[in-house]
Amino acid sequence: MKVELKKIQHALNMSEETNAFTADLYIDGKKTGGAKNDGRGGCTDYWANGKVVDNQWEVDAGASARLKQADEEARNDESLEHYLRCLDYIIDELVQDDLHWKEHQKAARAAKVEYVDGGEVYQVKLRDVFLGDLTRLGKPSPEYLTMVKKCQWWEDHYTMLNGLSKEEFTKVMRKCAEDRRKGSIPA
Repeated sequence: MKVELKKIQHALNMSEETNAFTADLYIDGKKTGGAKNDGRGGCTDYWANGKVVDNQWEVDAGASARLKQADEEARNDESLEHYLRCLDYIIDELVQDDLHWKEHQKAARAAKVEYVDGGEVYQVKLRDVFLGDLTRLGKPSPEYLTMVKKCQWWEDHYTMLNGLSKEEFTKVMRKCAEDRRKGSIPA
C-alpha cells in the first residue's frame, strides 16, 4: 500500500516535542481520511473519511478498510524495527520528509549549497562575489554546484543535496536518520 499525505499544514510555532500538523491522508491514491498531531509529544492521530447521515457520523467503510489494511501492512513490515511498525510512524516520517524538503527549497532559494557529511547536513553560502551569473532565480545553477565541488574544502565523500529530485533527497535524508537511529552516527 502506498501511503501519502497531501495539503500538509505545518504549525512550527506549536511544535514542542513532535511536529504539529494537519494533512489529508491518501492510501493507494484514494483520499482515505486525515491525520494530525498537536505537537505536544503525543501520538499522531489519523481517521477515516465519513459523513453525517440522519444527525449521526458514519465512517466510510471503504476508507476504514484501507486504513486497517495499511496499518496491518505496517505492523508486518519486517524492514522496520518492531517499535516502528505502525501507521502513525509512517505518517510522522512523511511529515518529516515534507519539512526537510521545504527547508531545503528555502535554503536553495537563498543560494545556499547543502551537503551531507557523516550523516549530518551542512549549508554553505559562498560570498556573493563568487555568485555572479551562476545562480538562477536564487538557486545555485549546475555550473555553480560544479564549481563548489572543485573548492579546496570539498571532499569526495560528501553528498551534494542541491539538484536532487524530491525522491532522491528524501532517500538521502532517511538514510541519515536511519544511521543515527541504528547508532552508526552519533546523535
